[in-house]
Amino acid sequence: MDAEHVEAIAQEWVGILGLQDWEIDYRYGDRDAERYGRVTVDAGSRKAIIRIYGNWNDCVDDAIEYPLEAIILHELTHCVLGSIDDLVLADKPKLTEHLCWLIPRLLLRLKRK
Repeated sequence: MDAEHVEAIAQEWVGILGLQDWEIDYRYGDRDAERYGRVTVDAGSRKAIIRIYGNWNDCVDDAIEYPLEAIILHELTHCVLGSIDDLVLADKPKLTEHLCWLIPRLLLRLKRK
């Protein structure tokens, strides 16, 4: 996995999502049996650590033409929704995950048109 490629994709979406004033650290891991990526968000201080795992290319979804971009966008969407998690959805992580896949899929469709 090329870190420059990941960060170039991320920077495009950082601008679109309005996260320019966030401090986002990108890290890379080998594989995770259950995840393609992971994010730790501190919405109050506008900081996030995004981890992309080496098995991202195993992500198969007919609606997602570019799985790496979708995974990066999914993790960035957690930053956008981070404050909502803290205020409203603390006991509903499945809803947050659903939104963090739905929103990127919609944005990617718009981008491709």
